Amino acid sequence: MIDVTVETPLSLKQACRLPFLQKKGKPLHLSTIHRWATRGVKGIRLETVIYPAGMQTSAQAVLRFIGALNGCSASSQFSPSQSKRNVERANAILDRERW
Repeated sequence: MIDVTVETPLSLKQACRLPFLQKKGKPLHLSTIHRWATRGVKGIRLETVIYPAGMQTSAQAVLRFIGALNGCSASSQFSPSQSKRNVERANAILDRERW
């Protein structure tokens, strides 16, 4: 579950642009993230929070989702300092790409 007091919420559109989801520099399609959140993959769904403005997730939730799909927990993939650096890097990229 997403802890909004610790994790920075991202719109699904922002989550598409996370660097570790890009293929050949292109962001993931919005419908893919939405499908992960609503239907899931192999019984695993992307964690989201519903706000009046829409559905949101976090970079950490996406990492946990990817880890679960690969049969491991996201916490075993990255140390806390690596996770923090990855999130900071992703936020910097999102800030540069905001209109």
